[in-house]
Amino acid sequence: MAAKQKSLTREQIAIVHVAAHQLRMPDADYRALLMATAGVNSSRGLNEGGFRAVMLRMEQLGFTHAKPKAAPAPQYGQRDGMATPLQVTTIRRLWATWHGQDDARALGHWLLRSFHVSDLRFVDVPTAQKAIEGLKAMTRRKASAVPTGEGGT
Repeated sequence: MAAKQKSLTREQIAIVHVAAHQLRMPDADYRALLMATAGVNSSRGLNEGGFRAVMLRMEQLGFTHAKPKAAPAPQYGQRDGMATPLQVTTIRRLWATWHGQDDARALGHWLLRSFHVSDLRFVDVPTAQKAIEGLKAMTRRKASAVPTGEGGT
């Protein structure tokens, strides 16, 4: 009796599906490729060797493993009276440090609540200075906070 071969992980199966989607393969062509390359008609039937063979074939057809890059943060350039590009970058960096991620929507909510400005692109120089100082203070407080259950008597 032949030993059962290890099945693929969810991530590997997802990669096969992403490759087929990226190549815009009709379902019939996708299943034909699986059958011709690995002798199965579903990605769930693939083993490690079959996975490698299918991925090699999809790469030959033009699939790339590169993840799509996140859209770059908007650059507003130098505008009279408005926050400088350096101030905008500093606010974003401080926000990501404090918030845990670069979340433009959450930053917009904080700006609206704190400074009555709906978006970073509408921040003027004095407001940017206040936002930077506020975020620095928030980050310092967060860093110096003692987690509950540690260090207390």
